[in-house]
Amino acid sequence: MHVLLIGAGGFIGQHAHRALAAAGHRVHTLKQSGPPALDWSAAHRPQAWFALLSGMDAAIYLPGTLRDRQGGQHGLLERLHHHVPKALAQACVAQGVPRLLHVSALCGADSAYGRSKRAGEAALAEIAACNPLTLHVLRPSVVMGSGGVSSRQFEFLSRLPWLALPAALWHCQIQPLHIEDLCEALLACLLAPSTEQPWQLVGAQVHTVAGWIAQLRAASGRAPARVFRLPDGLARWSARVGDYWPGSSWCREALSLLQSDSVATDPQQLSRLTALLGHPPRDARLRRPQ
Repeated sequence: MHVLLIGAGGFIGQHAHRALAAAGHRVHTLKQSGPPALDWSAAHRPQAWFALLSGMDAAIYLPGTLRDRQGGQHGLLERLHHHVPKALAQACVAQGVPRLLHVSALCGADSAYGRSKRAGEAALAEIAACNPLTLHVLRPSVVMGSGGVSSRQFEFLSRLPWLALPAALWHCQIQPLHIEDLCEALLACLLAPSTEQPWQLVGAQVHTVAGWIAQLRAASGRAPARVFRLPDGLARWSARVGDYWPGSSWCREALSLLQSDSVATDPQQLSRLTALLGHPPRDARLRRPQ
């Protein structure tokens, strides 16, 4: 297949690019030299995608952000998670591209991030319901793997002999997913028939965030760390500081997301993913060099 991969420069995108190419697909990205180039300022309009979609068999949309303001731009959450993928889906229909894969997120929080993700999913579902477009929406929990910002930060925290963690990290549950399983799910969805039910991409084990850090520490042979609860006021202050640190995944929106779990809604979701992959999900703990 000729596949347009949007977001190929990011953590998931780099892994997905390699997996798609290894499977024999022709991968096209927005950063390839020569025209046509995407005008991101117009990416919320279907016409901006027409030239890029010419000759494509499928499109995969990956971009996402926790920050509503970045690089002088405002309203990024609604733009990247709702309006741009909606325009891409409309362009796929107009250009006869039969298949669209959209990587969303497994989050139930009533946050700006969660609302924008759900709005994007709803817009795509409405378009696919009325047009000959095979749509797959993939909702991963926390994705672990080489090169990921969250992975690096979890690794860093797992090395500290003591930790002061916000209360939310003691309660919020996650099901970490290995990046290779996410890439395999994308490959499988390229060939699978359309499904109205989004894919909940999760690992086999449920952990609290604090428990996951402890798992990574134990996997490295370290003794348990001394862990303290960070007062709520300091947690909110640190999240505000994180808003001004572009390389960090910790910010006020991240703190808001921790008010809700990122886990499968029922056991059948894990069985469904196992059937899609052809094997149970991998151990998502990072592998350290020997």
